[in-house]
Amino acid sequence: MASSKVLLLLGLVLVAVVLISSEAVSARDLAETTHAEETVGTDHFDGHGGQ
Repeated sequence: MASSKVLLLLGLVLVAVVLISSEAVSARDLAETTHAEETVGTDHFDGHGGQ
């Protein structure tokens, strides 16, 4: 009975670690995407046809 509780606890810890790490990766990807969009936005013309 105790071993099943230990396995359940380890499983819950594993799930928590996976969720936290995937959230961190998503946040880093979002930050990189936002930075890339800001960089691309400054390289384009302003849309006034060159006038």
